[in-house]
This record gives sequence, structure tokens and C-alpha cells, in this order.
Amino acid sequence: MNAAARPEHYRISEALLPMWWSNWRANWPRVARMNGVRRWFGMFKGRAVPAVVANAGPSLESILPELNERQGEFLVIAVDAALDRCLNFGVVPDLTVTCDPQAHTAWFFENYRPHKDLVALCPYQDPDLVSLFEPDDMALYTEDVSADPDNPAWTGFWREVEARYFHRARHYFGALAPGGTVGWAAMMLATVMGADPVIFAGLDLSFPLDEKRPEHETVTETRDMHGRAVATCGAYMQSLAAYRMWFERWSETRYINATGAGLLGEQKGLRIMDFARVCEYHAGPCVDYAFQLRKRLKRVARSE
Repeated sequence: MNAAARPEHYRISEALLPMWWSNWRANWPRVARMNGVRRWFGMFKGRAVPAVVANAGPSLESILPELNERQGEFLVIAVDAALDRCLNFGVVPDLTVTCDPQAHTAWFFENYRPHKDLVALCPYQDPDLVSLFEPDDMALYTEDVSADPDNPAWTGFWREVEARYFHRARHYFGALAPGGTVGWAAMMLATVMGADPVIFAGLDLSFPLDEKRPEHETVTETRDMHGRAVATCGAYMQSLAAYRMWFERWSETRYINATGAGLLGEQKGLRIMDFARVCEYHAGPCVDYAFQLRKRLKRVARSE
């Protein structure tokens, strides 16, 4: 396969590989014996716990006022770029998920408050971001190497991590299937926790045509679920394809898109629903989910 024919995320993986290794080595002494998201796997299964995954799309603010009124009636998992936007509307996420290795990701946590914000992150992220958090506020995760077996840089990195750091055994951090975006990681975490339904807010996977984007992104004009002209990028298109394939084969967890905009329309395994109706039919009793998550994170003593 020539370079031009390779999928864009293969080329991105190759470009990020040195950063992944540099970040991992810098973080490892601090995170080696910390807790992992595996402690949360299955904790809500069978309990009908509704989870809202707050993505950072332009439509997010449309549901935040009502989500604020329903605080505690949903497990709220925010992506990093949505954290401050949630807080500005009085919505305090139970958990924030982050995944990008670049240094700018730390900007999303400028207002981090020790022992109030719980975060799930990957050890290949920027050391300045990882150093922000107190040990009790972090849960680590890795990525499932079987999910994208044809991506040589990505699979090579994780296989070498397993061999060098985890002695070829699945580590206790807990692995999530990758899908190209932090929103996917948050959705996967809600799924493996056993949340049902999993409700998307701000999952536009698109942005206004005139929005300035990073130079490395390949921007494409497309149409959203209502036929309006919007723009998207390669990473979002990769994630969109991953979402569609996932919904096609998943039957146990209900997924609801309450975004009201964007590219992901109704299909097998996914319903489109206004957030007011989501609240009417799926809001649960008021629960301190952040406390429950922390209770599961029993502190693991770090080695010398």
C-alpha cells in the first residue's frame, strides 16, 4: 500500500508515535501503580443507570440548562474540551475523559480543582497534563490492540508497551476500544461500565464552515442530519464510521443521540430523541455517581 492510499489515521499514528513513547516514558514512574478504569467495568450493569456523554460539539449548550436541573439523575461523563462549558452552566460532570497526547490538551483543565474533578486518561498523554492531577483523582486506561489490527504504528506501540511494561499480560488499567476521538473513548467507558441508556450530547462530529481549524486537519464540506452545509475533518469521519459499525453489532445497551444536530442520524442501534424527552423517559433517581466511582477506586500503593 503506497503512502497516498493509506488511511489518514495510519499516517497520524506514525506522526504521533515518537510523542507517544516520549510521554509514556516520562509518565511511567508516576502512574505505574495507580488505579485503572477496569475497576469500573460492569459496575452499573443491570441497574438501568442512564449516562450522558457530553461531547464538545457546537450544539452542547442547547441541553446544558436542562441537564443542570437534572443534576444527579444521570451519570455525566464529559470529554475534556466540554468540561469548562459544562461547569459554566452549573453542570458538574461525574467524570471527565481525555485522550490526546498533545500539550494543548492540558488547557482544558486550567480550572482543575483537586479532589473535585475525577479524570480518566491514558499514560501516553502529555506529562504536563498528567502532573496536574492528584493520584486519587486519576483513573488510567490503555487501548485495545485488537480493535485496529492493520494499523502498524498503533499496534506496534501497544504490543511493545505490553511486552516491555506489562510483561505481555493485560494490565489492570483496563483497555478501551479506540475510535479516533475522545468522545468515542467516553462512550466506550460508559458502555463497559454497564450504563444504559448511553445518551450523546454535543456529538456533532462537524463544525461551522467558517470555523478556523488546526492546519494538520483535512477539512471537508458535508451535510448534517438536517441537510445543512457543515464541515468535518478526517478524524471525525473515522469516528463516524466507527460509531456506525459499533451500533450495527451492539444489541444490549441502548444508545440515544440527543445532540439534535451533526452527522450521526438514526440507524440500527441508535435512536434520535430530544433531550426533554430523554429526561422524561430515562432520568433516574438522584444519585451521587462521582462518589460511587471514587469508592470503586481503591488506592493501590505505588512501588518504590
